[in-house]
Amino acid sequence: MIAGTATGALLIAVVIGVDGTGEDRVAAVDSSATTTIVPPTSDAPTTTGVPSTTEASTTTGVPPTSDAPTTTGVTSTTEASTTTELATASVKLTTIADRDSALDVAVRPGDPTLYVVFQDGMVGAVSGSGISGVLDIRSLVRHQNEQGLLGAAFHPSGDRLYVHYSNTSGNTRIDEYDWAAGKAVPASRRNVLAADQPFSNHNGGKITFGPDGYLYVALGDGGSGGDPGDRAQSLDTVLGKLLRIDPATPSGSLGYTIPADNPFVGQPGARGEIWAYGLRNPFKFSFDSATGDLWIGDVGQSRREEIDYAPAPGGKGANYGWNRWEGDERFSGSGPDNHHGPIWTYANSGANCAVTGGSVYRGSRIPDLKGIYVYADFCAGRLIGLRRAGQTIAESRDLDTSVPSIAGIVEGPDHELYVMSLGGPIMRLDPA
Repeated sequence: MIAGTATGALLIAVVIGVDGTGEDRVAAVDSSATTTIVPPTSDAPTTTGVPSTTEASTTTGVPPTSDAPTTTGVTSTTEASTTTELATASVKLTTIADRDSALDVAVRPGDPTLYVVFQDGMVGAVSGSGISGVLDIRSLVRHQNEQGLLGAAFHPSGDRLYVHYSNTSGNTRIDEYDWAAGKAVPASRRNVLAADQPFSNHNGGKITFGPDGYLYVALGDGGSGGDPGDRAQSLDTVLGKLLRIDPATPSGSLGYTIPADNPFVGQPGARGEIWAYGLRNPFKFSFDSATGDLWIGDVGQSRREEIDYAPAPGGKGANYGWNRWEGDERFSGSGPDNHHGPIWTYANSGANCAVTGGSVYRGSRIPDLKGIYVYADFCAGRLIGLRRAGQTIAESRDLDTSVPSIAGIVEGPDHELYVMSLGGPIMRLDPA
């Protein structure tokens, strides 16, 4: 039994896994030292790292501020949100489990249990009596700074669990486990994807199955600062990308199959796994469970934080611009001509340091929040609601909550939003 408490009828499972925000403004920690949570600052980024992949692939069948939101490059085919009263929505945070280091959740189809990702590599299920372990991969995980267990996702069939983590060498791994009798089966472990990391930062993190049944994987640009390897704009690497794969079906030497309709399949020199590119560190992304629209929180370098939006089917082939653009500002060079600009940006200044991408609210507890995208800044610790209208953000509002080190705002199996703080606890967004 893992120590922990929970309230309410909803079962919650915890995947114990990441220090840090998924961005490079995190104080360095010696690899031999014990892991501590070190909040990023507004200073210029340190030069620690992110994943680089050396493997070749075959291509078989990817506090609002006073600043105005940018609107470049976004097209919309879905309605904004249902009629809401964002200006008067009243919310509070209810503690569900008192545990630190939470990052994310994974939803198992048909299962009321909420699986929450923590950094150190242990998976547990929370009930009223505490937290029970269901998978322990701590011996496989490097847990420091931006490395650790970064994400987890259940296959739509519910019989397999996928985990995204930094291995003991600091390289990216996605493994598959069979799921039986309420637990992952350790002996069933199979590596699906491996990518070498040139630096320790910008690992991305989130993995989730999209509305199309494929696994989407967010990877950062390779780390350091400024993308010195120009990886985000290079189609010959999986770094700085959103990938789309079928992880349950190995193909040739690959532990997965590349969907035939991925945008770069068959293009010489391009990785077929790529769904979208030009990303710096997409620590968090989500699909709107009602529309299938894609939202990405991409952590900025030192000036701008950005949120990207793409209507369903979710930005196929989109180039989000990094490292030519940082949010809505030119960062380096010229182009790209096909830049898909952010729907919202804000300044990396004052209390702000790194965007934590969130989720669109589709629950029933807070009607005035229906259809609102809720995100946060890791350091500022304020939940912000955005109401989209076509290609722009029509309204933004601070939801009057304060949470330190917000690392995740994720939709649960009940469609309510759960808020994870690295310092604890795990909370649900409720009506005040």
